[in-house]
Amino acid sequence: MSTEEYIALVYKNLKGDLTSREFKQLNDLTAKNMAMSQLRLEIEDAWDISGEEPQIITRKDTEALISKLKNQDVESASKPSQTKSYNLRRIIGNVAALLILALGAIWLMRDQVTVYDAAGQYTLADESIIELREGSRVEVSSFDESSRNVKLVGEAFFVVARDTKRPFVVTTKDTRTEVLGTSFLIKESYGKTYIDLKTGEVSFESLHAPSKSILTPGMQAVCDQRVVNITEQYSNLSGWKEGVYTYKDTKLSVILDEFKIIFDANIEVVDMTLYDCTLSAILTGDNIDDVLTQIANQLEMEVVSDDGKWRLSGGKCK
Repeated sequence: MSTEEYIALVYKNLKGDLTSREFKQLNDLTAKNMAMSQLRLEIEDAWDISGEEPQIITRKDTEALISKLKNQDVESASKPSQTKSYNLRRIIGNVAALLILALGAIWLMRDQVTVYDAAGQYTLADESIIELREGSRVEVSSFDESSRNVKLVGEAFFVVARDTKRPFVVTTKDTRTEVLGTSFLIKESYGKTYIDLKTGEVSFESLHAPSKSILTPGMQAVCDQRVVNITEQYSNLSGWKEGVYTYKDTKLSVILDEFKIIFDANIEVVDMTLYDCTLSAILTGDNIDDVLTQIANQLEMEVVSDDGKWRLSGGKCK
């Protein structure tokens, strides 16, 4: 085990986060290794003095501390009266101090993750915009001068500010999407992940079988865990943002397939020959009942919902 890994265990122990297996591992290493034992004492002493988790230190402060420690090493080298054991204790203490600062920064950054879990529009520090759909969640992390990373659960529409030096990365349970500046929709639905590109260009891949697909406007990709398929683009996957869905001479089968994705709905037509009917319409509404009622009115159909399923019966093509 490396020194950094050992210190991480000590730090977790001080926070009370160790598992029983890790606690035994920590104590075994401490008993077997004198240097590790001394290091643990130094860390615990530093913790006891502060009484709390170390606060994040700026780069300037860290550089000043490193410089100070180096100067102390030079000064001590010119003092032969100091014993080797004392020097070792001091050097180990210095190393521990620096590593505690680093680990403290990591723990603090963990708590600085910004979470959005309510429907609405959110503007990030770089002026990128996330429009989150109801029931979805996005975590914004590693958002600094060198990276822009977010994690999505559910569905959101992104308008990303262009920055060629900092790619904007969206990860879901199964996919990774990377862009420099563009607008696009990402949706998770029944084990599949959809990406609907509006402007710009994106790189899209499965986390389980990395093989990047480059999408340009007019293209849509669907990831079924390991497999990414480029498909014909639906026209209204992001229609929920305004509650407006526009179709022109579009087959009923295509419209209903799209609504199945948009609303995570189970829809069937009793008379399957009607799937070939075409519609030209602007449908409005915030839920599946509204839009299906408008379709049924045009095709003289009846809508029946039962236990989360919608059935269209009767009707005729216009």
